[in-house]
Parts: sequence; C-alpha cells; structure tokens
Amino acid sequence: MLCKLAVDLLHRWSKEFAMTKNTFAFPSSFKQVKNPPRQLPPLNKAGEGGFQAEYRSKSPSLPLFQRGKPDGCKRISVPTFWPRRFMQLILFSFFLSLSSVASAQEKVIVGHSARAALSIGPLLYGIERGFYRDEGIDLVYVSLRADLGIKALLSGDIDYSYSTGTIIRGALLGLPVRNLSFDFARVLHALMSRPEIPNAAALRGKRVGVSSFGATGDLAARVGLRSLGLDPEKDVTIITLGPDTLRHAALMAGTVQATHMPVPLNIQLKKDGYHELVYAGKILQRPLTGLATSLEKIHKNPGQVQRMVRAFLRSTRTLKTERAGFISFAQRKYGYSKEVMEEAYKYLVDALAQDGFVDDASLNAAIDEAKTLSKITKLVTQSDVVDYSFLRAAVKGKQ
Repeated sequence: MLCKLAVDLLHRWSKEFAMTKNTFAFPSSFKQVKNPPRQLPPLNKAGEGGFQAEYRSKSPSLPLFQRGKPDGCKRISVPTFWPRRFMQLILFSFFLSLSSVASAQEKVIVGHSARAALSIGPLLYGIERGFYRDEGIDLVYVSLRADLGIKALLSGDIDYSYSTGTIIRGALLGLPVRNLSFDFARVLHALMSRPEIPNAAALRGKRVGVSSFGATGDLAARVGLRSLGLDPEKDVTIITLGPDTLRHAALMAGTVQATHMPVPLNIQLKKDGYHELVYAGKILQRPLTGLATSLEKIHKNPGQVQRMVRAFLRSTRTLKTERAGFISFAQRKYGYSKEVMEEAYKYLVDALAQDGFVDDASLNAAIDEAKTLSKITKLVTQSDVVDYSFLRAAVKGKQ
C-alpha cells in the first residue's frame, strides 16, 4: 500500500516536472504571447492556452491572460512553484521510508491455549502498545491446545510458545525446548463450580474439567481439590475439555460440575451465581505463562530471541505503571465491565513475576511436580528447562 502511494506520487511529480517552464507575456499591459510548439500533456481544464490555473498571479496588475502582443515584448520563463515540488519530494521520501519500515517487520507467531484469560494480558498489551513492532517484529498470537502447541513449536509452525508449564514437562522428556521468561509467579486459576455445587462435599463423585492432562491448569485443579480434602484420582472424574472458552461453556451447560477458570472468568462467574471453591493462586506459587521457544530457534536466530525478550520485559513493566491504560485495553479486548477488570488487575499485579524471573523454590517445585507426573527419576536442573541468558541481557540493557 505504501509502495503504491509512493509510486503514484512519483509518477504525478514526474508528469508535472515536464511543465516546469511556461512562457508568459510581461508586463501587465501586454497581450498574451503564444507559446512555441512543444509537447505538453493535456491539462484537464486546469487552465487555458497551455497555462495552468494554479500558476496564475494573484496580483490584479499582472493578468496572465490578455490578447495580442505589442512590439518589443520579451519572452521570459517563469519556473513552476518549486516549494510545492520540494514538499512532494519530501513526502515521496517519507512514504519510501515507511514502506521500508513495514517491509522490515518480521512476522513471528506465538501460541498458547488461553483465549479469554488475563494470563496472556501482558503479551497482548505489548502487541497493542507496539513494543514488538519497535523491535522489528510483527507478532501474531494464535490459540491452540497446550499439547498441540509444543508440537507446532517443534515443527516450526509457531515460533514461540506461551505455555511455560507444558514447556517444562517437554524439556524433562528430552524435547529441545526452553523457557525464556515468565509473566507470573502465581497461578491465576480458581476452581469454580456450578450454582448447585456450593462446597467440596457436593462435588464428590462429580465431573471436573481441565484443559489438558499435565497442563498448569490441570495442576491447579488437582492442587485445589486436595486442599478441599478430595482425592483427584478417586473422589472425582477428571476429563479434558481444551481451552478456557470451551471449559466455560461446559460448566454453563452442566457437562462438568466444576473446572479451573482463569482470571477474569472466575470473577464474572461469581457475579453470575457460580461458586469459587478455591483460588489456586493462594496456595500454588508456580511459573505461569511466559516466552518459550525451541533450541533450534535459540541457536539459529538469537537476535530475534533477544528482541522478543526485550519487548516482553517492556510489556510486563508497563503493565505495572499503566493501570488505567491496561484496564481500558482489557475491557475492549475481553468485553468485561470496568468493575470486573479493576478487580482482575489486582490479581495480575499481585502475581506478576519480578522482571520475568521466578524464585528458585517455585521453579524447582514446578520441576519436581512435572517429574512426578511424567514418572521421571533422573536429576534435572533449572538449566534443563529455562534459559535466562536473554532475559539477563535485556534487564542489564534496561538499567
């Protein structure tokens, strides 16, 4: 689009440049001098006798259109109004620079299972504020199941994942993936139940929906059930339902009697008469969402990885300082009331990680839980699941 505008402007400028000189009669009492034969483009009723109306003098003492020619009249050449040409040249250069910037934007895809969860709020807000564009990245967010997301990452269908829990488990299984940073140090999930299920006793023997087995939401649901005195393996039936929007629909329809719901869906559900049996963020301090990618991407395109992490850091820091801006954005993006989003913002700020880092105890606990779930007994270190080198460089660069 920008290139087309630039070409059109250049074409118009070149046509008008061919008419930079026209012959006029002088002084005002003289009659018009007929121009010698020359090839000029048609003027589309812009003037008469080879003159353009825009070139006419504004002085009544110097009319440009008179009849006849007295003896002794000299022909003079009046140049076209060059300031206008100069401005067109500036605009042409400006359009070219814009098109160069647009073409320099590198399309990058990041995927996660969430659709209506504020856990991806910092990511989407960073895209909205142009922080990734400032790094030369045209970032596109796509929603897909966590288990499919890691396959898409390894196949190259997406460039980055935002499912940090899934990446931890994949790395433990030997997959060539690493987390790069974390948005939150607490899990932003609540175990929500239908209106007829007010407590844990009423939930016994019922169905509980989770996103996918082994995902962070699944962990939050199981931890929440245990905190209520229920055994996830014996006292309830756990079924996988996919992303938050599908779990929400299943809960509303009664397909399941409880499910883990992210902020702000838990807030809205409480207003609609559903019950928050337990907020997992109070009892489960674990990494939640953040940038992750493949080892291939780290080795082959470290420059892009660094730019992504810089934009990520800028996004999370801005979330803390732009309360009104983020709430307004979230209202438009998620469609909730200002009251709901103001309450949700408190959850977010309370759970935010410090500049993308989580404490060692939290990360080690996530590793141990993933090992138990995957039945892995070998020694695993933090460097096996996370590469903080790009984040450290970004933080150092910001100081």
